[in-house]
Order: sequence, then C-alpha cells, then structure tokens
Amino acid sequence: MVIQVYRYIVSAKTNPSLHAVGWRCRLQLEEKDLGYDNILVINDPSSNDQFNQHSLNPTINPKKELPVLEDGGAIIVEEGAIMQYLETTYADQFNTLMPDFENDRGKYAEVLSLYHEALNAYNFSKDIIDALIKDQQDVIKSKEFKIRVQQWKKKMRDELKHWNEYLSQKDYLWPLVGGKRLSLADCAFYPLLAILMRYGFDIKGFDNLQNYYQRVTKRDSVTKSKPSKWDSDLIEQWLADK
Repeated sequence: MVIQVYRYIVSAKTNPSLHAVGWRCRLQLEEKDLGYDNILVINDPSSNDQFNQHSLNPTINPKKELPVLEDGGAIIVEEGAIMQYLETTYADQFNTLMPDFENDRGKYAEVLSLYHEALNAYNFSKDIIDALIKDQQDVIKSKEFKIRVQQWKKKMRDELKHWNEYLSQKDYLWPLVGGKRLSLADCAFYPLLAILMRYGFDIKGFDNLQNYYQRVTKRDSVTKSKPSKWDSDLIEQWLADK
C-alpha cells in the first residue's frame, strides 16, 4: 500500500503558506525516493469531509493537527514521530538517511543528536510558525503576538548562531549519505530555515547558513516537496525587521 501523507488543501482564495505543513517529512520521503500520495484535508476540524473525519479523528489525533501519515495499518501523528517511523521502517542501504549504526555508532549518534536539536528548534518556534503558516491574522496583528515575536527573534538568532557554527567547513549538516542523500538532520532543519527566511527573518552575518540554504534549495527533493506558490505575494514577511 502506498504511503499517504495528509496535509491541508489550499484553494485559490487561501494563503498558500498552509502547504508548508508537513514539509519536513515530505522532504525526507523525496530524499528516500519513497512513493507517497498527498491526501488533501480542509483546514477545518469540524468539516464533514471524509478525509477530515479520518485524519483528524480525535481517537487517533487528539490535537487534530496535520501532517498525519498512514502506512498500511499504521497511523502516525506528530511530524518528528513520522520522520523517525519512516527512517526506522524504510532504512535499507539504498535509501537510509543515517550513517550505519553497526559500523560507526558515533556517527549515527551525532546525526541523531542533530536531528533532535532541529526538532527542538522547530518546537520552541511552533506557536509563532503555526500562526504564520495558518495565516491567523487576528493573532499575527495583535500587540501581544508582536511582542512575543520580538522576544523569540532574539532567542532564535542565538539558536541560529549554533547552526551557523555547525556548518563551518561543511556543505551540509552531515556529508551526503551514500554520497547523494541528505541526512535525517538536514531534512529536519532545512524546512525550518526556509520558512524563517520566507517570512523575512534576517540571517545577515550567518554566511554558512546562507550558503547552506542556497545549496540545499537547488536539490530536486526540495523542488518536489516545497510548498506550491511559495513565492506568492500573499505570504507576507511578518518576521522582517521594521
């Protein structure tokens, strides 16, 4: 059975930023060259649409959030868990995104640590990113949100300093696995960086991050997985310094 990724549908009148939901696991699927179907779900938990009823069922998805991955009889929520499931379930030598555990546990542990660091960086930004991606105008334009964003931006710049250092003298967070595939850590980190930059977050002075962004953006896996209409004028640069 083909892997199914449930993600939000975006209509002509909807801000296309919703397509960024689930980007990390889609990038991983493309790097692993695994076939999958996109199942589009309306951004309304109360909808009677069959896909909404299935993927947002509170029994299997209490938070009613996407993405959700279905693989045969397995249903996985939370993107970090989805990525770990995919890497564990589909990890042969031809599509693994991790160093070989048996031959070099040290390298395996290093990539795993970077992966979790990338998840943590996303998670501590999640309320900000969710408001932007879901285009929650009432939240975004509130005074409280703007104050929170300014406080968060200072912390995020400190966070990005570490990632800029990780990329010192490196093309990627980890050398291409098998000489051609991004590591699991890169799949977790790049979409976060791309989302920040799309919304105007200033990474001036972080030369390694800028070069990394340009390098990874050229990959076929990014072209295939990136949100459609990602350059749309409907996506405002809410994180730009003003």
